[in-house]
Amino acid sequence: MNKLLRSYLGIKKRGSERYLFANKLLEPSEMRSIFRNHLIQMYI
Repeated sequence: MNKLLRSYLGIKKRGSERYLFANKLLEPSEMRSIFRNHLIQMYI
């Protein structure tokens, strides 16, 4: 899970999050929920 978040954050910084979705590692809605949960955990 953390590995996926790190790769997502790295990909997003490079402005190519489409690459992640194109490779179907996760559907966009799944990634959004995981990313939201990650942000919630960071601020708690």
